[in-house]
Parts: sequence; C-alpha cells; structure tokens
Amino acid sequence: MEQNNVAENVTQVVSINPGTTGVFTFKPTGALSDKSINVYYHTPQGDLTNFPILFSFHGGSRNADDYRNDWIEMANDNVLWYLRQSSIL
Repeated sequence: MEQNNVAENVTQVVSINPGTTGVFTFKPTGALSDKSINVYYHTPQGDLTNFPILFSFHGGSRNADDYRNDWIEMANDNVLWYLRQSSIL
C-alpha cells in the first residue's frame, strides 16, 4: 500500500515567538493547493519546545478568534500552545 506523506506537500514555515497571539494563513500545496486555512494561535512565555499543544476546531459559528481568546488565560496558567483552525478559505 502506497502512503502519502502530507509533509512532502507543505512548503510554508511560520515562526511563532513565545508570548505572542496572532493568526497566520496556512497554504498547502498539491491536491489542496486551492484551499487555505487561517490558524489562530497563542503561545505563553517560555521555552516553546517543551510545551504541550492544544488544537481546537470550530463549529458552525466560525469565530476562531473568540475561541482562541477564551483559552489565553488557561494557556498561560498551564503553559501550553493553543492553535485554533478557522474555515477553509
């Protein structure tokens, strides 16, 4: 059985610094190259290489920034990355 390595189709690198909140647009290549996804994130202060990562996926309201903002205090208190996917554009 042939396996498709998704990482082969990813060419975008995003640098995220400790203690930042923001959004970036992920643009895949290959079969999904006509789609992009806004990724809302927050990272606490500290060494990001040792933090757990929390992924959250929205429902029908598409309010990814609200979800992210609601998690910021908990992310800071528990020292975890928070990544929130938005709609496929």
